[in-house]
Amino acid sequence: MRKQGEVFLEKRIQIDYAYMDKVATNPKLEATAPGRILRCKPKSVKPPNGHTLWLGDLSIDTTEQDIIDLFEPCGKIEMICLKVNQLRNGHFGHVKFFDTEAVDKAADLAGTILKGVPIRMDFAEDKPLEAYRSGKDAKPPVTMRPPDCQTVWIGGLPDDATEDSIRRLFDRCGEIKEVRLDASKRSGARFCHVEFVTCEGVDRAVRLSGETLAGSKIRVDYAENRRHDPVRKPGPMDFPPGMGMMGPPPPGFPMPPPGML
Repeated sequence: MRKQGEVFLEKRIQIDYAYMDKVATNPKLEATAPGRILRCKPKSVKPPNGHTLWLGDLSIDTTEQDIIDLFEPCGKIEMICLKVNQLRNGHFGHVKFFDTEAVDKAADLAGTILKGVPIRMDFAEDKPLEAYRSGKDAKPPVTMRPPDCQTVWIGGLPDDATEDSIRRLFDRCGEIKEVRLDASKRSGARFCHVEFVTCEGVDRAVRLSGETLAGSKIRVDYAENRRHDPVRKPGPMDFPPGMGMMGPPPPGFPMPPPGML
């Protein structure tokens, strides 16, 4: 490390610890180690009205939920994208906030030890969400967005999915009015409907298609709003638009009773 910044073959060299050397073996002592926080803090200037942070040196065990828990006091998160590094021994990625002020608060957490490794941060340019989803097998909604849509259909849920786990994943999209969990009577596959208070929550939710929940890759699509009719008796779950009488249901969705197709 003493050679940091020296010139070799007419180029200034840059040295950093290898991943395994970054693991904090004594977190309490290393939390105040000289230079650790300085090395982890952003090196670039925040873009005007920027909403995005680059994250590096993340443990291979770090999950998106860990990132949500870390930054929850800073502000509402719009997007998280984690990828495995080339050595496949750690993660890096981006986190995008709805408010630019949240980025400043989050940057102050640079150097925080997460899963045994000090997290490194830098400011990043804002990009369309689709640019971050590349490589994550995200699929766009297969149905058209119904007018005033406030509900999404979610398939591919793990067997142990609960209302709380679904709320934790989609809470960043907006205020949730109701979560309705169900399972296919034929295959037992889990699915649910999430109803938001606003239409904006739906638009954010469909962008999470391709995310993982407890190891299962989920699919998110638009759905018809539930008819809140006190006279109407409970009946079969509504299909997403265009998938009832017009074609087969999506994977994991229950088949309608015989004679309804």
